[in-house]
Amino acid sequence: MADRYLVGAGGNWNSTANWSATDGGASGASFPILGDAVFLTAASGAINLTVNVASACTSFNCTGFTGNLTRTTTLAVSGSITLSASMTTSGSGQLQALATGTHRSNGFVFPGTLVIVNSTHTLADAWEVANLQTGIGGGTTQTINGFSITITGSLNLTQTLTATTTGTTELIMTGTGNVSWSGQTGTMLQNNLTINTTGTITFPNANYNYNTGILKYIAGTVVTGTGTLQCVFSATFNTDGIEWNGVNFNANATITLQSNLTARATLSIGGTTNNTTINGAFNLIAKAAVNFNNTTGTVQGTATVKFAAAVSQTVSKSAGAGQVLLQLLVDLPGTLTFTGDLRMRLDTLKCVAGTVVTPKGTWTAFGGGGSPVQKSFASIG
Repeated sequence: MADRYLVGAGGNWNSTANWSATDGGASGASFPILGDAVFLTAASGAINLTVNVASACTSFNCTGFTGNLTRTTTLAVSGSITLSASMTTSGSGQLQALATGTHRSNGFVFPGTLVIVNSTHTLADAWEVANLQTGIGGGTTQTINGFSITITGSLNLTQTLTATTTGTTELIMTGTGNVSWSGQTGTMLQNNLTINTTGTITFPNANYNYNTGILKYIAGTVVTGTGTLQCVFSATFNTDGIEWNGVNFNANATITLQSNLTARATLSIGGTTNNTTINGAFNLIAKAAVNFNNTTGTVQGTATVKFAAAVSQTVSKSAGAGQVLLQLLVDLPGTLTFTGDLRMRLDTLKCVAGTVVTPKGTWTAFGGGGSPVQKSFASIG
């Protein structure tokens, strides 16, 4: 491993005329490669360094640098990254953090794509980037801890089916861009994600898994396409103001609502054997079909499923002894039709507008004493 300092008149990364073994020393040292520590310092002067070929180093430190970094291609760093508020940068090449490191922005706003991959990354201060990408197709988890990352453009999760982006860092989207899961239905985001923008954030036309953290909406236009929001672990949602397309809460854990949550397409709750708890004094507002998928597990909690379509709706329950103990509120101009083996408490269904029917004629319910009660009817209103 060698230290490499930027010197000379500036130019391409792969030119030995731009590198020295000492700060402010004579040029002529080999250009940096993976294993080398790179320093752009005050002694480098206000010169331009062009990353003209795909380049790599073990650490990248720009403390005191007053020049410009032109990114025509990728700069991959396998350790810590330190930027400088006095520097500038241009170009479309990615800055990639590929391994464990501590990263400092020093207040510099990075106008390109920051890629964070694998291992554990610690942010020593807050970052602002145009775009954030986690993963580059690899199958390992990246953990991002520490201060927040403000994203003025897009968030792209490109890891494979088995990988996760996690950690204590909050991701804050403040501009116009996309949230992309790159078509990987098992890819998970677990960091807190806040949408607070005057622009438009677009979610993909595919399934996307969010869990563990807090997904929060404050302001802006959110387009949710034809995809489905999925949660397989505990998580907290505060997204009143977003109308999700599909919602699938099949966690064998607790989901917490801090506001109403709306699904305009199918709302699916519970897994085959999962005990899914949805807490919060708020409504899961369903504007289309509702499916309870628990065969033996229980769907429970303090939240309410509100049937609120502009037309008639259906609600189904998978066959089996699994119970639905959430409050159910019918408030629609048409008919709510139950299908399947619905097992619930008699005091959990409230109909304030519309008609409830059971085409099969039998509704198996659990009364206040816990004993099953059979009740057959054509409709109640």
